[in-house]
Amino acid sequence: MAVVKIIWTRQALEDLAEARAYVEETSPQAVATVEERLEHTLKMLRIDPLNATKSWYIDGTREIAVDGTFFMFVLRMRGIKVEILGLLHLTRPWPAAA
Repeated sequence: MAVVKIIWTRQALEDLAEARAYVEETSPQAVATVEERLEHTLKMLRIDPLNATKSWYIDGTREIAVDGTFFMFVLRMRGIKVEILGLLHLTRPWPAAA
């Protein structure tokens, strides 16, 4: 299987920056571990996005949990590209279904 390209939305990049700041503030010793787990999850997406993810409650989107964290990527498949829509912390309110 070919490796797919990952595209980040502006919202997803903002979510990623907020997640990094949150981890640095609340658990500085965990920063490296969380970043490794985020990278591992992105690697799984690049290799096999359909098997690594499951359908979400908003039509046309999928999700993948970041193992060992409270984070989850929300994404949309665009042919051979994966569009990262956001990175959610599971203790925060979920976005409303569109």
